[in-house]
Amino acid sequence: MIIFSILAVLVNLINSYVVARFARKMFATTLAGSFLFSCLAIGIIVESSFDIGMMSSMIFWGIVLTIAVLILVLANPLRYFIAYGFFFLLLITALLPFDLPGLIKDSSIVALLLILVPVVPVIIFRQNIKLITIGLSSGGSLGFGLISLINLLAKPTDSILLMYALLYVASIAFGIYFQFRLYDQYFGKSEEQALNS
Repeated sequence: MIIFSILAVLVNLINSYVVARFARKMFATTLAGSFLFSCLAIGIIVESSFDIGMMSSMIFWGIVLTIAVLILVLANPLRYFIAYGFFFLLLITALLPFDLPGLIKDSSIVALLLILVPVVPVIIFRQNIKLITIGLSSGGSLGFGLISLINLLAKPTDSILLMYALLYVASIAFGIYFQFRLYDQYFGKSEEQALNS
């Protein structure tokens, strides 16, 4: 179990770095690979927790590989849907501590808002959607990696759910911030040196 947890942490953290570093040049390939590695990490976590044979399931891997190929082929037009999906996931994660199923059950307006609210940032930031998508993906992997690390070091409890949600949201915000403000500082110089040599 501990080996699977360590593997999940490593896969997520490496995935976060690779997406942050290489997705600007190889957008489609990096996102498809990131999806595969994220599914691998999720599969490892589920398999180590529940032992349901997920990692050996041909159905699971068939679906994962099909989606990865679709991402590879359609990454540029799909980046808006990818960004929408991440913003939707971010909103759901932020609302988890507030009894989201109860809110949706009580009001169809809340359910409609959950579907429509993620469209707003996609429209507002459509000029920078590629960098946002890269930041969302790398930050999401970083968040899952950190959450997996916390689960490895401490026994998860229900009271820690809010901290997980906040950590995930903060990781995604950092991933986006990194793409806009810190990328050139850390990776711009190495790309310049590679071009000059």
